[in-house]
Amino acid sequence: MRHEFQDLSKLGEALEFPVARLWKSGDKCRSPNGDLLGGCYEESYLALKIKPPSKSIPEAIELIRIAFAKVPVELLPIINDPTLRKILYCTIESGAEELRLPEIKVLFDLGIELGFD
Repeated sequence: MRHEFQDLSKLGEALEFPVARLWKSGDKCRSPNGDLLGGCYEESYLALKIKPPSKSIPEAIELIRIAFAKVPVELLPIINDPTLRKILYCTIESGAEELRLPEIKVLFDLGIELGFD
């Protein structure tokens, strides 16, 4: 997730997935190990690790749907902010994946883009 200025840390806690990377706009840039890199981040960023047991994209989408449904009401203005960019970035390790309309609709309804590697 990316946002111009919003602190996304409480949203990361509420979604209950492990946080991979987190910073807010204006924080000093750091490497994944925490070393200072110079400069400041221009936008807030939150990366979560979503690891469905079957490693399927439809299962990941279902876990996201459930997590978003549990977001506390006080965080709804953040998660529903149209300027919050939400992307489900997927790495396909082997074979093919099939997304059906119900999974695509969940992503659409939640305002989540889909990216692949």
